Amino acid sequence: MAAIGLSAGAQGVLPCTSTVVDIADDEDYAYDNGNWYRVGCTENEEAKTVDLRIYNEDLSIQKAITLNYSDLNYDNIYFANCYFNPYEYDVCATKGVFTGDDKWVVILKCWNADDYDEQGNTVCHLRAYDETGKFLGELPGNDMYLSLSKGVTGTPMPYSEKSGYVDGKWVEQLIFYNFTGSGASINAPRVVASRTVAYPNPLPAGQELTISLEQASVGSTTVSFIDMKGQVVDRINVRPGQTEVRVTPRALHHGAYLYTVIYGDGSVASGKLLAE
Repeated sequence: MAAIGLSAGAQGVLPCTSTVVDIADDEDYAYDNGNWYRVGCTENEEAKTVDLRIYNEDLSIQKAITLNYSDLNYDNIYFANCYFNPYEYDVCATKGVFTGDDKWVVILKCWNADDYDEQGNTVCHLRAYDETGKFLGELPGNDMYLSLSKGVTGTPMPYSEKSGYVDGKWVEQLIFYNFTGSGASINAPRVVASRTVAYPNPLPAGQELTISLEQASVGSTTVSFIDMKGQVVDRINVRPGQTEVRVTPRALHHGAYLYTVIYGDGSVASGKLLAE
């Protein structure tokens, strides 16, 4: 085959146009009903404002949000990211998660350097605002996370993590919330998932796991085990009326998992499990 000759003509670059945008971290996004948008964040300490820009696919600005925090008396203030499992993205802005209207919602994380709780943890305040700058209310906990209602599909569900001793046992809890209601402000959160206690935790390979339920199972209750990639690796049906579930998970290899109890009435309880 004959070689293709390349011209040694004038040096140059391919014709193009360029757009300069202020993009945040590679894994920071805005989320709206399955749609993802890149975001950019800047802070003006002198004016005491923070700005968030949400970009369309063509990098035009879909929404620019400016929050003025001059009336807040905290040592540290910045945009809070909600870690979204299983996508492994940090979400800076959402629609339809914390309110029931069609406005973007962002969260400021605020804390003072000398403010600690009884366990010695820094006390943070998660202040939610809509895209107009209206303060909607505070969210519970020091951090807020997002997960999907059906593991890898479904609607986003916000949750916080809590750990401590319960009846002499160390328990790690996931507490899921439903904020949206039907209005344009954050309602008092309704806890839709309560604690469960699973032991032994860590779970030795091949050993039986006991999950104590806060309420008796009703209807078609199931227990699902989800790995850190968001994949459901095992699902077990629970007979109605059970307050304790004893199972030997078939597909848990060494690593961390979420176990989720979905009751027949739609309520949910979850926790973390480490398999050895």
